[in-house]
Amino acid sequence: MNLVVDASVAIKWIVDESGSEDANQILDGRFRLYAPDFLSVEVGNAVVRAIRRGFLTPLTGAEAMTQLSSPRIELRPVSGLIESAYALAVQHGGSVSDAAYITLARNLSAEVVTADLLMMAVARKAKVKARLIA
Repeated sequence: MNLVVDASVAIKWIVDESGSEDANQILDGRFRLYAPDFLSVEVGNAVVRAIRRGFLTPLTGAEAMTQLSSPRIELRPVSGLIESAYALAVQHGGSVSDAAYITLARNLSAEVVTADLLMMAVARKAKVKARLIA
């Protein structure tokens, strides 16, 4: 089964927070994981915030960023998604970045996995299967 994971899920692999246990379960090898290539930037921003708040050390953050470039998540270029993502955001709401995850899931006949209630709602409006990890 194909899953598109967003940054709100990926950060749960790094920072122990609500939903981390469920997020870690999708790393067990049963799923092919995909994301737009800007996932690393979004997670990087979240890692820096976690370091500033004292939840992670800079070394732990650097190790986590290295793991994101591992082959367990296939990153797809946002350039191939942007026009459809823009149209989806205009039609159904939410941000263009959220819509890029949803568009990728639609293109791959995959399910979006998110911890973001707004993204979940937009995915449902767009008739894309979505799973909430909270």
